Amino acid sequence: MDDEKKKIQIEVKIKYKGSGNSKERRETIKNSIEKTYTGKVEGGEYDGYDATTIVTEVTESGADVNEVEIVEGYGRSSVAGNQFMTLFTENPKSTFHRTGGHEGGHLLGLEDRYHSEFVKKPWSPSGGQYEGVSDRDYEGNIMGAEGYGVKGSQYQRVIEADSNLVTRK
Repeated sequence: MDDEKKKIQIEVKIKYKGSGNSKERRETIKNSIEKTYTGKVEGGEYDGYDATTIVTEVTESGADVNEVEIVEGYGRSSVAGNQFMTLFTENPKSTFHRTGGHEGGHLLGLEDRYHSEFVKKPWSPSGGQYEGVSDRDYEGNIMGAEGYGVKGSQYQRVIEADSNLVTRK
């Protein structure tokens, strides 16, 4: 970080694998993470800073490398231990691009900001279904149930995280 220039660079190293691994999908994940976590920080201790996130594809595993398994087919994507992402290619509730940005947030140390609520649906045989609902003040946020926004406090968490998987400059 350079206080005088108010710039933050976040580097995320990723090794890809899996049955759904393709150049196009790797590019989608890379672009989603970079686009979501690059921009002017608004609010928090780093208000006004320019954050740039760079995803670097690597071929070797290591202590500072995140591993992303892209699985062909339907399933619920997840991250374990802020280092191992499983990303399914099909998810009717979200686009592959948004899911990459959301799960990428977990790689950066961010937590989910949504919960499930039972929503009544008269046409449903069960009377309704569970749906993801953003936590209060996280509507439109990438870690919420919908949206792409990132709060200043979330950038602060990424910058100050103890993780050695993100390089900050």
